[in-house]
Amino acid sequence: MISVLHQQSETLETLATMTTMTTAVMSFFALVRERRAGELDAWVAQAKASDVPELVAFGEGLRRDEAAVRAACTSPWSQPLEIAQAPDVRPRWL
Repeated sequence: MISVLHQQSETLETLATMTTMTTAVMSFFALVRERRAGELDAWVAQAKASDVPELVAFGEGLRRDEAAVRAACTSPWSQPLEIAQAPDVRPRWL
């Protein structure tokens, strides 16, 4: 019985982590896609305050590469993800 409860607890913990990650990734994609660079600091702070080590590391990496991330959020040449994935407009090297 204790083993089953332990497995259920681990499953719920994993589900909570996956939910946190999914929400964070979706909001980051929207932030970049919609070029909301003004929200980047708040997003990184929230990621770094997370209890998910991978999300904390991602936030730290964004902070290290902040200039490039801000450029992706603000530069007119920055293509939305959907365009970059379209096979008829994708450069050959992709």
